Parts: sequence; C-alpha cells; structure tokens
Amino acid sequence: MKSAVLKPVVGVSNYLYWIKGEWTLSLISPEEWSDERQQGFVGTCVLQHDMTWTIDPSTILAEEGPVAEAIGRFYDAFVETLDTDLTIEEILPFYVGKMPYYQRLYASALSRSIRAAVTLGDQRSTKCRDWQAVLPGLERLFLAHSK
Repeated sequence: MKSAVLKPVVGVSNYLYWIKGEWTLSLISPEEWSDERQQGFVGTCVLQHDMTWTIDPSTILAEEGPVAEAIGRFYDAFVETLDTDLTIEEILPFYVGKMPYYQRLYASALSRSIRAAVTLGDQRSTKCRDWQAVLPGLERLFLAHSK
C-alpha cells in the first residue's frame, strides 16, 4: 500500500483505493474525488482503539472490474502463503524493513493481534494448511455486503 505521510488516527474514516496498480489510503472520501478515484474505491477503513482495522467494503467489490480483480489477486496471494506446515504465528512477519514507517507499525500490530487471537482461541498449533482448508474459495460474492 502506498502512503505519503499518513498517520492513521483512531476512530477516523480512511478510504482505501486501488488506483493505477497501487493501494492508497486517503482521508478524502470517494465523493470528493474524480471519477477515476471513485472507480478505484475499495472501502472505508477505521482504526479501532485496540489498534485493529475494520473495513466497510465498497459495493464496487461485488462487480467485475479492476478493483475486484486486485482484491482477488491479494486474496490468492494470501491463501498461497498458507501452503506450508508451519503455524500462522511462524509465517507472520514482525518487521519488514522495506515498508514505510506507519505501514511497518500497523503490520507489526496486526501480526501481534493475530498471534494473540490464535493463542486466546487455543489454536497456536494449527498448521497453515489447516487454515487454508477452511477458507472460502475465491468468489467475489464473499467480499460483497448489503446495507
């Protein structure tokens, strides 16, 4: 994901876009952007007090197009990383030096959150392939939502 000097703030809406082959997180809503930006709107993201993110997906995700295809590639890549006998805690990075500061910070927080969740759920020894087996097949509908 591309980021200039964006410092996420708890409780503030951020808007995720897929534009010209790059992920961008912005404080500017789709209604305030050009048609090009509106067509790349992925969803509204909010940083929660526990430093996890929630996302309200865009209705664009239910349609075939560049945004849904980008999400599909991302999902496929994630599922591919689970093709191992290691546990999910073992494959999640704590530090990725090539990422900008805030991306490293929140990626690290996400890794810690997942580690805590699998510990709390007594799933620490669950192998990645077991997780992979229960994931839904890539059907764009699982990304869509209704309001």
